[in-house]
Amino acid sequence: DFKSQVRTALAKVDRWLEASGTDKSKLLQTTIWLSNIEDFDAMNEIWEEWIDPSNPPARATGVTRPAVPGYDVEIIAVAALQ
Repeated sequence: DFKSQVRTALAKVDRWLEASGTDKSKLLQTTIWLSNIEDFDAMNEIWEEWIDPSNPPARATGVTRPAVPGYDVEIIAVAALQ
């Protein structure tokens, strides 16, 4: 379901950040693409649970056709190194 896709995408962001020697507290900017704007509230609920509340990044969210069929959320993240 959609919420599982968001959780999976954010878990992948966590792994990529860790592999790069940083973490979500160092996020500078994110872009989140949804296939359906009606999923915004569900995505935002999970986002608010996941993000570092003391250092949230700038975020843009838009709607587009998914790059890979079957995916309803895509996340682009830019972070500083530790």
